[in-house]
Amino acid sequence: MTRRVLGAVILVTVIAAGAMATFPGRTALILTVWILALLACGLSAQLVGARGLGKGSPSRFEQVMAARHEKAGRPEDLRRSERVCGWGIYEPRDFDFHVRPLLKELIAFRLEDRGGTLRHATPDDTELRTLAGPRSAEEIYDRTMTTADLERIIGSIETL
Repeated sequence: MTRRVLGAVILVTVIAAGAMATFPGRTALILTVWILALLACGLSAQLVGARGLGKGSPSRFEQVMAARHEKAGRPEDLRRSERVCGWGIYEPRDFDFHVRPLLKELIAFRLEDRGGTLRHATPDDTELRTLAGPRSAEEIYDRTMTTADLERIIGSIETL
């Protein structure tokens, strides 16, 4: 569409320049007609563009923003855990807001599956009790968490 408009503008400009060279006494009239022709080109381009909006074809923006469909059969909680656990390094605040809720869900699921609570856990599981409690990760660990720490915690959850 833009090439057509550009071609029309160039054509109108060439015709106007030729008319001004041929009829130098009518410059004001030729400039007026030239401006009106440019406005007509712009209006027609807008009308063509507006007509294309109703065709149902998504714009480039809509195509880019469209959700990419993942393979069927991958549960959302698995995709979420892969996203969260794939960071490598976890600041205490990120750990509290992104990783810890997932770990709490895993602890609850594991305990529910076994029919117990953290009170019935072994004394070795004090870290899991602490994670399930209200204290922040900064208070508990006082450092940046790594994937190795996360593996250790998940291993503890698996032994419940």
